[in-house]
Amino acid sequence: MTDQLAIVRSLTHGDSDHGRGYHIMMTGNTPGPGDFNSTKNNNVHPSLGSMVARMTNQPPPSPPFARGGQGGSLPPYISVPCFLRSGGPAFLGPSYAPFVIEADPAAPEFSVRDVVLPEGIVQDRAVRRRDALRELNRFERGVESASRDVRALDTFYDKAYRLMTSNQAKEAFDLRRERAALRANYGMTSLGQCCLLSRRLVEAGCRFVSIENGHWDTHRENTKSLRDLLVPSLDRALSALVTDLRERGLLDSTLVVLTTEFGRTPRINTMAGRDHWPQAFSIVLAGGGIKRGVVVGATDRTGASVTDRPITPPDMAATLLHALGIDPATTLHTPLGRPVELASGGRPVLELFA
Repeated sequence: MTDQLAIVRSLTHGDSDHGRGYHIMMTGNTPGPGDFNSTKNNNVHPSLGSMVARMTNQPPPSPPFARGGQGGSLPPYISVPCFLRSGGPAFLGPSYAPFVIEADPAAPEFSVRDVVLPEGIVQDRAVRRRDALRELNRFERGVESASRDVRALDTFYDKAYRLMTSNQAKEAFDLRRERAALRANYGMTSLGQCCLLSRRLVEAGCRFVSIENGHWDTHRENTKSLRDLLVPSLDRALSALVTDLRERGLLDSTLVVLTTEFGRTPRINTMAGRDHWPQAFSIVLAGGGIKRGVVVGATDRTGASVTDRPITPPDMAATLLHALGIDPATTLHTPLGRPVELASGGRPVLELFA
C-alpha cells in the first residue's frame, strides 16, 4: 500500500549521536553542548507533541486537518509504551508534557493504571479530595502569586481526576473492545498494538500520540535483524494503521509520520552491520492532507548524500505543524521573556500537500 504514502528521501542533519539525533528530530531544533542520552526530560526546545498540546490548548481557528482534543478527558499528548527521549515540553512547562503509558499494549495483562481510582477510593471520596485540593490551591494563590510549578501541579491533579472518572478514557484505553481479527491485522507485537491503541486515542480526541519502537540500531547482522525481526512487524503495523484509518474515514484528518533520529551508513561494516549516518535518510508520511504516492528529494545511488531538495529537521517540524493547522512561525516566550519560534526557522515542504 505504498501508493497511500509519501516518502521524503532527503532528510539531513549533522549529528550522529543517538541522544542529540532524538532531540533534533523530536523538536526540529539543534541543541547546544550537553548529554542528551538520558531518558529524562532533557529538552532545550519543546517537542512537537508539546508544541501541539500548547497550541491546541485553546480553541484554534478551524485548522484544516486537526481533529479532536479540545477539552475532554483525554490528554492532548500521549506517549506509549514509554517516554520517548526528548519528547518533553522544555520551557513550556510540565503542563504540556506527555501522558506516558508505561506498559506494553501487546501484553496479556495490559492496563493503564491512571484511569481507575485507587483501591478503596470510591467516587464520592474522590470528589471530596478534589474539592479539598482546590480549596488549598485557592488559599495558596491568595497568599501570593502561585509559582509556575504549583500551577502545573494543579493542572496535573485536574487532569488525573478527569482521567480517573471518565468512561470515555477507560474505553479509549481498552483494547479488548476491538475485534480479535483487527488486533491480529495490526500484529500482536508491541508496535502493532501501540498503533491500534493510537488509532483509538486519536478517535477519542487525543491530538498527538508518539510511539517508541527500538532495536533499529543494527551495528551487527543488519540484514538478519531487519528481515527476521524489525521489518515484518513494522510493515504489518503501518499498513494496518493506514488502512484502518482510511476505512473509518479518519485518514484525511489524521497525520501519520514514521521517522527516526538518523539513517544508516551506505557501507556494511566488518560485523555485517550498518552504523550511524545523519547525512541522508528517509521518512514516511500518510494522511493529514499529504499527497499519496509521491516522493520528495533524492540521494546518490548509494544513499550517501542528498542530491535534490535537502530537507532539514526544522523544515520537517514546520511541515507537521502546518499539516495540523498550526503556524510554524509562531513565536512563544520562555519564562524569562526570550522569544522562541516553534519550528526554529524551518519552512513547510509544500510539495507534500495535495
